[in-house]
Amino acid sequence: MEQIAGAAPHHRGHIAALLASFVRQQAPWPPSRPLDEIDAERAAHTGGLRDDVGGAMGALTRRSMILPGTGIELEKIDFRGAHLHEKNLSRFCFADANLEGATLTKCDLSHSTLAHANLKGADLTGADLTGADLTGVIGLDRGQAAEPGQAGPQPPIAYRRKLRGVVFDRPGVTCPLVGLRVCSRPSCSGGR
Repeated sequence: MEQIAGAAPHHRGHIAALLASFVRQQAPWPPSRPLDEIDAERAAHTGGLRDDVGGAMGALTRRSMILPGTGIELEKIDFRGAHLHEKNLSRFCFADANLEGATLTKCDLSHSTLAHANLKGADLTGADLTGADLTGVIGLDRGQAAEPGQAGPQPPIAYRRKLRGVVFDRPGVTCPLVGLRVCSRPSCSGGR
């Protein structure tokens, strides 16, 4: 797919949309099969995702087929436990996605939509969330988001480690969940 996008640049957007559709169909949230069955299947693969879904994500995160200034709509996907270390997920839409326990260390999540996504136990160490839409995000609370030396109750050390170095954009509106100011950005549409 990446080679086709390189040979026919006018088809890049269509190819990216096709891969995103594939990921949504192969890793839907809520899942169409029992969780135990899905978890057993994923345990056999590295990276917390099936090889075909992981391959599609690898192609998408290399961004060779994503048009400048556009995003990828991956709303309502099941990426529990996915390893996405240092991936460029800028402008990706993860609205209503389950990212519980995902490794998002050093990811570029700038201008991404994480509205109502489940981030319980996700590791965001060093991630860039500048301009991200955190409306109604699950599992990121004021305690997790507190910065060392900040006034108020300090979060447990495990949470501070998972958020150490996270970049939050301060201008814009205040996210009521975590009390941080984030840029206001309309959530993606993506058939929700």
